[in-house]
Amino acid sequence: MFVLHIALQGCLRARDVEYGVTADTGGHIRYLLDLVRASSRNPAIDRIEIVTRAFVDPVHGECYDACVETIDARSRIVRLRSTDSGYLAKERLWTQHDSLVAGVIAHIESLDRRPDVIHAHYADAGALAADVHDRLGIPYVFTAH
Repeated sequence: MFVLHIALQGCLRARDVEYGVTADTGGHIRYLLDLVRASSRNPAIDRIEIVTRAFVDPVHGECYDACVETIDARSRIVRLRSTDSGYLAKERLWTQHDSLVAGVIAHIESLDRRPDVIHAHYADAGALAADVHDRLGIPYVFTAH
């Protein structure tokens, strides 16, 4: 099974997360990373991706502009660019919705296989997953956190 998570808020990275560095970098990131690490030990799940938003911000560092970051042998973070390249608080992410939908669809279509399920985290990712489902038919689940 291939699970694709969508989590757009905060400063998400595989290691040494700076919890509290922004109002959006909190417990949901810990939950997501713990979920991914536990899921990667499940033999029924052979591939996991976390899709998040790439951004450039001198305050937060260059790591959030890296396109791909490996978590473990089965899991990785994929950062997609949107029309605004800077860091955006969760209250401003809606301005990037259309470009992120296009980016997620392009990413999925570039893969050797489609995800079996999308797991969306928070409302912005839920709306994005619903649009991807409408266009590609991939089922999704939503966690509001």
